[in-house]
Amino acid sequence: IIHNAQGSIINAHAIAQHLHANDSITAIYAIATPALQAVAAVEKQKPILIAAVTDPHALGLIQDKSNICGATDMINVVGTVNAIKTILPNVNTIALIYNPAESNSITQIALLEKELYKNSIKTVHIGTTTEAEIPHAIASAVSKADALLTPTDNLIASAMPLVSHLARTAGKPLIAC
Repeated sequence: IIHNAQGSIINAHAIAQHLHANDSITAIYAIATPALQAVAAVEKQKPILIAAVTDPHALGLIQDKSNICGATDMINVVGTVNAIKTILPNVNTIALIYNPAESNSITQIALLEKELYKNSIKTVHIGTTTEAEIPHAIASAVSKADALLTPTDNLIASAMPLVSHLARTAGKPLIAC
């Protein structure tokens, strides 16, 4: 049985309730942090397998005897910053574009910022919580930074065609984790 919440938290919670109530379902595979959060809120018995969840431990959902297991999509922060230094050696300031409502983004942004700082690269935070805000956010980013960087962020990923178009139009490099 496949369900897609189409990026809607309301849909994710409705789907989670449906999966929990269906006794013929013996396990649930949740892809991405919002799906895991919705399913974990209602399902305490059936195994929940995960993928594309950046930091499930930070969500407080994985504990001893938890019914949740799987793989994360945590980025290689040091490798990412080393690649930026190699590909864009003259970058002084990077705009970090993310949804501050996504815990996965907050985790990655903190790690990226720390590593960029160690490498003498300044950061500018550009938060956006809806797709409608993205054009304004990118306009702000391109005016304040030499390059743009997005963590593994569900909102930004869903709007990547727009984000990349705006960055390309402004002539700014875009690094998408």
